[in-house]
Amino acid sequence: MERFRLLHLSDLHIGESSFYAERGENRIRQVKRGLRDLFFRPASLPRLSAVARFAFRERNRIEALLISGDLASCGTARALQAALEFVDAPAADLWQSAVRIPTLRSASRPIHLLPGNHDRFDDVGGAGGRLFDRVFMDYWTAGQGCGQVELKRASGESLFLAFCDLTLVPDDASSFVTAWGQGKAYSDRVGDLVSCTARIRALRPLAGIVWVVHFAPGFAGISSLLRLLDEEDLIRAAEKAGINYILCGHTHEYRLYSLGAEKAVAVLCAGSAAQRCERPNSLHAIELEVSAGAVTKFDHQAVFFDPVEGCFPSLPDAV
Repeated sequence: MERFRLLHLSDLHIGESSFYAERGENRIRQVKRGLRDLFFRPASLPRLSAVARFAFRERNRIEALLISGDLASCGTARALQAALEFVDAPAADLWQSAVRIPTLRSASRPIHLLPGNHDRFDDVGGAGGRLFDRVFMDYWTAGQGCGQVELKRASGESLFLAFCDLTLVPDDASSFVTAWGQGKAYSDRVGDLVSCTARIRALRPLAGIVWVVHFAPGFAGISSLLRLLDEEDLIRAAEKAGINYILCGHTHEYRLYSLGAEKAVAVLCAGSAAQRCERPNSLHAIELEVSAGAVTKFDHQAVFFDPVEGCFPSLPDAV
């Protein structure tokens, strides 16, 4: 039996104005050129600083960071570059870069991620933008498809994160609203995710597998304008493939719930880590146990942003 500890965050929604507007720098330029940032209410600098500070402070208690989509406020060059800087800028002063931008690299832990609908909302206002793939080429190489990463142990037991990008292609966005807010469980992508799972099990029989998507399947109460299309196909595929855990985001509301005919698929939906919104910002410390090729234990701790103190509180002694 082996244990694996992750820090799961989602829906950062970083825009160029995240790093400048609140400092009073270049405000006129932001208003003139950053209209999408204003429309999409990008993450605030204090919250992004709190996220980076938390990851830096808790770095010895986690072994990887997972971001389940919507890193940027939209898929424009300025927003995506700002998101990349938060993820990838070298640390120079604790959790900050040389230009005093908070950075997740300060935690000195691997960072795994996939795009969300905002990341692919392109310059002309449609779904399926590909600029994310170029900007985040060191982190995401699967395009609108599937990828995987392995967290290894010397014992031979390991944990695989199997990712699937379910963002819309342009032809399936019937309007501005659906292009902005929806995804779809495309049969070919879900099929590839199932095939990937089967290959992992054949090659790594001692590995546990968790699926990671951006959109929350079967999320009760979500608006039809934000719902994952054909979500039942993803749920059935997870049941059939023997997947017991799915990690996701998108809704900005933290929730742990069960799906499937036997309620055997647990979904952990992370709240927004940093966007200014009506729901509490949250991060999620996850501990999984893998034994003989199965995830036999799943514990998590949601940590909520304290707007008075301006920080995420420390983790308790046990996740």
